[in-house]
Amino acid sequence: MKFKNKFSKKKMSWGLSAIKPHYVYWSTVIILLLTPILAFIYLKLILGGQSQSFKTVLRNNPLISIMIIVALIDLMFSYYLWQYHQQIIDQKKFLKTIYLVLLISQILLGNIFLVILASLGLYQLKEVKKATATIKPLKTFPFFLTFFAIIYALCILLLAKVYLF
Repeated sequence: MKFKNKFSKKKMSWGLSAIKPHYVYWSTVIILLLTPILAFIYLKLILGGQSQSFKTVLRNNPLISIMIIVALIDLMFSYYLWQYHQQIIDQKKFLKTIYLVLLISQILLGNIFLVILASLGLYQLKEVKKATATIKPLKTFPFFLTFFAIIYALCILLLAKVYLF
């Protein structure tokens, strides 16, 4: 659906095609950054509502421990995406791998916001242009993405153990 803006001669478009790939990328970084903040606010509310110490809450509720681990991994992942955004944002191969790892891990962890953003990022990959020759290839990318995928997988296994056993 296209609407004409009264102030300019450009046509405005609404829908998924109006969202630019770099907006999705930066939204993903921001949500990954906000996840630990929200997790620690939730933890503070739990500690405030109970007369237990932090150590006791962690011992009695393993889901809180897993939530803290995932929140810290999300913080490290957002920092990595922010730090190397110039090398990542213009390369389809890197973006596709990042969005696939995020999509799979966050579906299993239950983070619906990142699932939506990763799905939207995969959808918007067709609009990413070829990488420019001035950007150096990112050599640490496979190591860090493997590291994050392994930690996410371990958290998913811990969640499965808590819920199934």
